[in-house]
Amino acid sequence: MDFVTKTLSSFSLSSSPFSQGAPLDAGEEATRIWKIYEGTIKKDGRPCTLFVFDATDLASRGQQPLAENMSAMLRKLRIPGLLKLIDSYATSSGQVTIATEPVRPVSARLNEFSPMARQWALQTVLDTLDNLHKHTKCAHCNIQLSSLFETANGEWALGGFELAGFVPSDSPPLWSYGSLLPKNEQNCPPEIQRQGWQAVSSGGDRAAFAVDSWQFGRLARAMLGDNMPAQIQPIISSLMASGKRSTIVKAAASKEALETPLVRVAEWASNPYALNEIEFSQLLITLNQCYNDIPAAFVGGKVLPELSKAVDAGKGGIDGIRLALALCCRLENPQFQNVAVPVIMKLFASMDRAVRLELLRSLPSFIDKVPDRDVQSKVFPAMGTGFVDTEAVIRRESLQAVKYIAPKLSSRQINGDLLRMLARTNSDAEEDIRAATIVLLCDLSELMDKSTRSSVIVTALARGLRDPTTTVRMAALQGLQKTSQHFTPKECAEKLVGPAASALLDTSLQVRQIAQRVFDMLVDRIKKASEELGDVGDRPSSAASNASTASAAPSAVSSIMNLWGSSEAAAAPSPSPALPASQPSAAAAAPATENTAVKSSAGTGIVQETAVFQSNWDWEPEPAPKPKTRTLRPMAAKSVRPVAKPAAKPTAKPAVKPAARPGQQAAPPASKPAAINLEPDDDTEGWDW
Repeated sequence: MDFVTKTLSSFSLSSSPFSQGAPLDAGEEATRIWKIYEGTIKKDGRPCTLFVFDATDLASRGQQPLAENMSAMLRKLRIPGLLKLIDSYATSSGQVTIATEPVRPVSARLNEFSPMARQWALQTVLDTLDNLHKHTKCAHCNIQLSSLFETANGEWALGGFELAGFVPSDSPPLWSYGSLLPKNEQNCPPEIQRQGWQAVSSGGDRAAFAVDSWQFGRLARAMLGDNMPAQIQPIISSLMASGKRSTIVKAAASKEALETPLVRVAEWASNPYALNEIEFSQLLITLNQCYNDIPAAFVGGKVLPELSKAVDAGKGGIDGIRLALALCCRLENPQFQNVAVPVIMKLFASMDRAVRLELLRSLPSFIDKVPDRDVQSKVFPAMGTGFVDTEAVIRRESLQAVKYIAPKLSSRQINGDLLRMLARTNSDAEEDIRAATIVLLCDLSELMDKSTRSSVIVTALARGLRDPTTTVRMAALQGLQKTSQHFTPKECAEKLVGPAASALLDTSLQVRQIAQRVFDMLVDRIKKASEELGDVGDRPSSAASNASTASAAPSAVSSIMNLWGSSEAAAAPSPSPALPASQPSAAAAAPATENTAVKSSAGTGIVQETAVFQSNWDWEPEPAPKPKTRTLRPMAAKSVRPVAKPAAKPTAKPAVKPAARPGQQAAPPASKPAAINLEPDDDTEGWDW
């Protein structure tokens, strides 16, 4: 028998038109005859909520008429505020499945709602019961927290129609089954507690409606507790009177006592086109008053979509936009992706400066929830126009907003488009924008490519240190200190020490103080790296290179000394005239020694001095002899005579002299230069060359 039951049960589940998901009423199974699950419709994949009643065990088999009654009543009743039935399914084994719109029980989440939100929910339930009693003549008889649900739009819906029935009715209602509901004895009025549920059947038509009045009063006290306003207490007391009770219809007629700012906002969301411009401005003030009390689901389901439509129509102005962005921040995923992101992207497409300014200022509060693909494709291109805006406030806010979207940008956008925009603001006319650009570049240094980071930062900091404004120079020094960690000690010595040293002589004392700290930090880092290097010296590749280096060193030093000697000889005074032929010169008579040598360049008469080289490669020039006063005498016939170099041929044609003016004698033709006679004349005493 058990095998047959399990087989039929599995067959019924496989043929069900619904797919069952995770449970929604964990820990609340004892308050209902149903088990509630997430689900989908197999036919079209729509999400739904499944109410499943299983009568396979004997304990729950007597409750099957209650489950079937709820399915029948939801199919018949079509008024606002009730659970919306999608489909139902029953098996021969006693399993009943009801598929409704996606809802969540509120009994376990009551603490998530503020007192104002609970008061608004009570007003919604009261309106639903009023329509139920007035228009359908249906008594509910099971009003409690376990019968209330929150829809996807954030509105409250009434369920729990296990005992509901029409008054009067051709078929007798199931009020006699009331004792089969779990923990129903706590939700019974005094007359039922005394006489049982038969008192409802024998009490006439008003008895069932009186049960609804008492249960609603108990629900109001359970939801509001000590936060119940004073104007509501008389209404609740009249509904729970032990004698003649007030009806739901009368209580709904005085529902102004339940009116709150949230109630007025909910009424506008239900009929958004009934307000003119002035009334809509008043609504925005009311919406600000209850901003934190609106449930998040109701914000995304009703308030934000209608507010966005009104803003698109030109209502509310900048106050409406500011409020819409604030409401977007209240949402969480996936509702934020489905509702808030389209609203934000539509606002970013606007070219209105007031809208763009408000978006930039509100960006930090919602940008973390925006997907990266939307930031790269829509937000960043829209922000790019702010860097070239003629208004300084737009450029300033655009610059400050970059640090919030930078982690979501691609590497190409950071190292390409963004750096080009920052290069423009780095030379902005406003000093605070230039300073903010330097700070931003230093903050973005970790996101830059290593190949471009060094040149970009050094260029920006060097320009900042040359800025005429003290604020910008201080920002550049602080940025230099912050970004030094991205540079090697060699780069610090080559690129950063110079800009820091130039700031040590700044006219501002604050700049000099900061520059001193930065300079000391860089020098300490360079010193530490230098000490770690040790004495490595030159590392020749082979022994042959050692030999060639050793042989080339003296010749290199000798060449340098020869150049120095030539320059000294050119700058020295003219030498004394040659001695007579009978007395040879001292330079010719003295033999060349090992350490010194006097050489005469052929045909030039230039005397060169060599240096005294020691064994340790130190050199000392030989002290020049003291000048002596000599008497000029005729030059000997065999002395060294300088040979005149041939005159270089002119490469260009000689300039044509202008013709003589009238009355002016023409210049005589130029004669050829006379040959230089190197022989001394008899009447000269000597040469001075």
